[in-house]
Amino acid sequence: MMKFALLFTSLFITQFAFAWGKRGHETVGSFAAQLLAKEHAQGKFLASHSYDMGFYANVPDLVWKADEEIYKREFSQHYMDLDNYDKIMTERKIQKWNPDRQQFFKQFPNVANKEGRNFWRVQELDEKLAGITKQLKAKNLKREVQHKLQAEWLVTAGVMGHYIGDLAQPLHVTSNYDGQDSGQKGLHHWFEEDIVDDLYPGIMNEVFTRAQSRWPDFTKKNKNTSAFDLAVALGRNSYGSIQEVLDLDKKAGRDSATKVSPMYRELVIERLTLGTLYLAQIWSAHLGWNYDGKRFFTFDVRPAFIEPKADKSLR
Repeated sequence: MMKFALLFTSLFITQFAFAWGKRGHETVGSFAAQLLAKEHAQGKFLASHSYDMGFYANVPDLVWKADEEIYKREFSQHYMDLDNYDKIMTERKIQKWNPDRQQFFKQFPNVANKEGRNFWRVQELDEKLAGITKQLKAKNLKREVQHKLQAEWLVTAGVMGHYIGDLAQPLHVTSNYDGQDSGQKGLHHWFEEDIVDDLYPGIMNEVFTRAQSRWPDFTKKNKNTSAFDLAVALGRNSYGSIQEVLDLDKKAGRDSATKVSPMYRELVIERLTLGTLYLAQIWSAHLGWNYDGKRFFTFDVRPAFIEPKADKSLR
């Protein structure tokens, strides 16, 4: 009986544990750090910990989802079913999202948890990061306090990178998340794992080069945009690419990732580039603290779960 329960739990988690594969999340997290490294006082800090940021960007999938109880509370933070949200917003003639989770779902109490909560997860992690940044800007911090705060900053920023990476993946912003509604079941993992893994590492240089070339204009345009609004904008951008993913799958088939991955190359590069740009932009608002330049080795292999705020929606 116990073996059956464990098998059922494993199958349940596998069914819903959709996200960019490890390669995609690591790329967005580490490249965002490298993108900011050359223009901020914390540049050396970010560059030397870009690996950490890639690791922490995978924590929600690789660490937190291993706990069944945490998974039940957290799985909906990874996506947004924008098609269903749009129907609700249109019916109520409301165009602007409320970044306050409780206030939004007080207004829309019938939006089930299964419709996704990603935008508010990003907002709340951004608020947490802002609090850590404020403490880091205090004068005359003792080294042990500064290093403790730096470790918290890395974990919080890195974990946020996971959810921004999710929003850069078109199948994270639609109720047809696995192609199940269009007769293409299994598409999610095929696209974000099999295809991306096959394109790796050849596309990595192009992703970073493209992000670097776009960064000056991107950050100038978005310097006053909130993390919540950036999350919404990225989700909307990804929503516009859903049909392209579906069409590519129908055209290419799934006989061999090696055979068909070149057809996805441009799309994957663009999605990872956008994830990198949006994440770097959010992080850029939380720099400016005094990095002491001292060697810093703290690395948390199992970061404590950061609880999302609750809402009164249907479960």
